[in-house]
Amino acid sequence: MTRALVNSALVTCYLSLSWMAVLGEAFTNQNIGIAVNEWFEDSLNATAQYGPISDWDVTLVTNMEVLFLDRISFNEDLSRWTTSNVVKMHHMFRNCTLFDSDLSSWDVSNVVDMSGMFRDAESFTAKGGLASWNVSKVLQMDYMFDDAKKFNADISSWVVSSAKDMQGMFNGASIFMGDLSKWDVSKVENMNGMFGSAEGFNSDLSDWNVSNVKNMRTMFRNAKEFNSDISLWDTSNVETMTDMFWGAQKFNDNIGAWDVSSVTAMDGLFDDALAFNFDLSNWDVSKVTTMKLMFSDAKAFNSDISQWDVRQVMDMERMFKGATLFDINLSRWDVSSVESFDSMFEDATSFSQTLCWELIDQAEVDDMFKGTSGANARCENSAPTPTGRLTSGASVARMCKNKLHLVLSLCSTFYLFTLFLPTFPVTRN
Repeated sequence: MTRALVNSALVTCYLSLSWMAVLGEAFTNQNIGIAVNEWFEDSLNATAQYGPISDWDVTLVTNMEVLFLDRISFNEDLSRWTTSNVVKMHHMFRNCTLFDSDLSSWDVSNVVDMSGMFRDAESFTAKGGLASWNVSKVLQMDYMFDDAKKFNADISSWVVSSAKDMQGMFNGASIFMGDLSKWDVSKVENMNGMFGSAEGFNSDLSDWNVSNVKNMRTMFRNAKEFNSDISLWDTSNVETMTDMFWGAQKFNDNIGAWDVSSVTAMDGLFDDALAFNFDLSNWDVSKVTTMKLMFSDAKAFNSDISQWDVRQVMDMERMFKGATLFDINLSRWDVSSVESFDSMFEDATSFSQTLCWELIDQAEVDDMFKGTSGANARCENSAPTPTGRLTSGASVARMCKNKLHLVLSLCSTFYLFTLFLPTFPVTRN
């Protein structure tokens, strides 16, 4: 029995040496992909030819991008792979829905691209952790853990000072609650969707230097627990904040001092941000062209934004829809560029202000004041808009004449004195 065991061990050793001899040398960029494809086509044959995939010599490989892309059932042990020369790991395990190998000992110190590396790897928990990874050279981290639904490893000590793109990095990583307070993100330009649907995320980000970020679109969308103090962020270079806090239901930080003077898109910014109600009166929104859905369903919002310069805004559709506490007088707003007011104040049940705005003839005004506090108010001598549509709710459209021009005005009011001025031109406040 003892001799048989010895012989078996010798055979195993011989076979291992044979596999190495067959290869002649370590895998390279030219043949690693071929070997992986052969392994998935016939793992037994590939093992006979190259040896167990866990023991492959990949020391010469510099490019592992998309190596296991869409290999849904793959979950082999790759803990012994030597990755010290690898530069690219772009989408390496993307959509490997069962993959959860221990990669804690990997040397990734030369990697510059980890974008989408574990994207849609729904079972990946980073067994053994990733704390020891040296990611100091990585430039691309976009979508790295996107929809990695079980990922919650400690990566607080990562040095990410070279990274430029973190778009969607933790998007859909629904249980991720890591401490990222010490991260140096000073070179990052894109944080689009970075924590979108990271429902448990609420790390302290107060010291982040985001001065180079241009895109914060959907950054905290549906990050339901997020309420970190980010009041001192330098947002002076940000150009888009579309949906940034959409569904961030606990967020209520004082961001009134933010420099938003470069922002052109604020559509959906606080949509469904149920708790938000800080003073935004000092925001410079003069470059913004769309405010569609900006405060839709922001149930607590009632900040005085009456002095905003909205002359460039073209879309205010559903801007305050469902903002049930909002009741600020916006009569001073210059809305001469706005093309759509559809449902702007619909179901903003507290809204009762008088607005006589000059609108362009083509302006869409359907259901603009529907469901507001002034639902039964009407303007005397009201008439359909030029396109034959009536605004339902607190306001109806009318044509107001003077000697020089015709202007289309909308009046939402409880104030009876307006009913005694049917023949006078409307004066813009």
